Amino acid sequence: MTEPDQAQNAMTALESGDFPRARQLFGELLDSSPDDLEFQSGFYSAGYWENRREFTARLRPGRAAGSYLVKEWEEFSRIAEDRGYSGCLSFRTAMRALLGQAADQFRLAFQEDGTLDRDVLLELGRCLIRIEDYANAADILLYARRLHSASAAVNFLLGESLCCIMSEDSKNRGLGFYRDGFLIDPAALDPTMIASHPASDVFKKLYEEKEQNLELVLDWMPSRMMIESFLPAVRKIAAQELDTVMGEIGRLERDLNRVIDKYKPRVIARLAFYYLAAMHSAVFSEKDTDMARDLEDKLMSLDPETHKLYLGRKRGGAS
Repeated sequence: MTEPDQAQNAMTALESGDFPRARQLFGELLDSSPDDLEFQSGFYSAGYWENRREFTARLRPGRAAGSYLVKEWEEFSRIAEDRGYSGCLSFRTAMRALLGQAADQFRLAFQEDGTLDRDVLLELGRCLIRIEDYANAADILLYARRLHSASAAVNFLLGESLCCIMSEDSKNRGLGFYRDGFLIDPAALDPTMIASHPASDVFKKLYEEKEQNLELVLDWMPSRMMIESFLPAVRKIAAQELDTVMGEIGRLERDLNRVIDKYKPRVIARLAFYYLAAMHSAVFSEKDTDMARDLEDKLMSLDPETHKLYLGRKRGGAS
């Protein structure tokens, strides 16, 4: 058997969860190519999960097994990254195998328990997103949102899964759920789950602009994503939601005049987001040009850079 054929067989065994076979094949490949990082990664991945297979089999199927696999995956990922394996195909193959198994366990928990546990649904959604099964992730998370509409985490993951599907309609729906998550609790955004367009582009650009200060990046994600969401097809917020937004604008405008300088940038970032969210409603839902103009003037006075980005989006149309 040629080395490429054996490497393919090793990868197939790893993806199917046949870790003893994968370990054997990658071990044989390492005998002839000991410095090959891909083979090292495959051998380590297969061995790591083979050593935990017996313990996993003793766990109660469902939530316990799924939670264990996710917890162990996080530890495995940390070690693999330290060893330089995280960019290898065999690492990503192991991820699909293990998180696919975890997703199956969470599905089982959901089906057998008959409960509507938000945390189970969230873990299932995360697993499906990580293995790039975006359509099933969106279905699960849409169901979760019907039960837990006030969960920012559900809205963010739903937005991510829909944006990853790549159709224009899904992207527009996804942007709306991202906006809803930011309205509920921007701190619930998990940056490790961001992979879609435009969220990943916005995150990377902010990471450069804010000199890798993650706290500042997350402060400004809502307004930058709202600029990307300034499209007529993105869901309009309801009248009650708009009342809440306008109330928050009034509160933050008052806060801006009395908070100490240390906290002013965070208030400015949050206020910029609310101005943009209200402007979207004024332009596309309320059709209130006076309201839109007043909010735009406030945004320009508050933060000229964000206003400039908004104008560029407005003039350039959809990206």
